[in-house]
Amino acid sequence: MEFLFSEREILNQVMQDEKIILVKCSEILGESSCQELRRMVTEIMTESQQLQFEFHNAMKNRGWLSRDVANNDKIQSLVRQMNSIKERI
Repeated sequence: MEFLFSEREILNQVMQDEKIILVKCSEILGESSCQELRRMVTEIMTESQQLQFEFHNAMKNRGWLSRDVANNDKIQSLVRQMNSIKERI
């Protein structure tokens, strides 16, 4: 039997889908005043984050994720960018 997608392609798509779910859940939490809805969405987010963690580990264990090691200059640059954004808010 020939598959249309490789395991790697499927895991990449699932990771993207989980990210979208988390963004949408965050939007719902920010706009909802219904406590029960907020509780349910929070549970969905927790489950989605756990799945994302498990998929990430599966991909890392297979060697499918590159490791981008940040040097100190890159870290400091990102810290300055974040501080600049905070100041504007």
